[in-house]
Amino acid sequence: MQTDYSIRRANLDDLPVLRGLWETACLPVLDLEKRLTDFQVVVRPDGVLVATIGLQISGAHGLVYGESFSSVNQEQQVRPLLWERLLVLARNRGCERLWIKSTRSDFWRSTGFQEPSEDELSTLPKAFGDGSGEWLTIVLREGSVLPERLAAELARLQEEQHAQTNRIRFQAQLFKWVAGAIALVFFAAAAWLLFKLLGAVPHSGF
Repeated sequence: MQTDYSIRRANLDDLPVLRGLWETACLPVLDLEKRLTDFQVVVRPDGVLVATIGLQISGAHGLVYGESFSSVNQEQQVRPLLWERLLVLARNRGCERLWIKSTRSDFWRSTGFQEPSEDELSTLPKAFGDGSGEWLTIVLREGSVLPERLAAELARLQEEQHAQTNRIRFQAQLFKWVAGAIALVFFAAAAWLLFKLLGAVPHSGF
């Protein structure tokens, strides 16, 4: 495989060539032009643009789309390079799952893409489509496990904090009750003692 190609983000100067590639691939040119910054392009050493592919991000999901090549030969040579590039971009953007419309090429299945289950398809972002047609997907990393664990741990800590707060409140209330009872006993004892002392004092007669 040739490795002297360079890959970079598409820019406005690339539009004339990109339009030609998209038209050849029967893609919606006007729609893709609006998302130019989604696209990466492959350039030969002589500066000729020979392929492109887009990556749209929505939350933790990425959509691979708009792949176009100048020839079948170029397709076979540079598609693996584009896939490596997409992986780096997707992981840097925090993607947990990638999607692609099912194609006739076996390449995407060979990289790990497979048909999604109904539950997986239900997570397809609306920005990518309504789920109609055939889709392939691949999990880059399991992102749902950690949040669930964090949520469970947070809930446990909150319960412990709530229980501790209740204990402190109860202890404070109990202290008030005990302090009040002691004060009442002390007052009663002092009153009884005063009463006894006054009763023991002899009264002078007139």
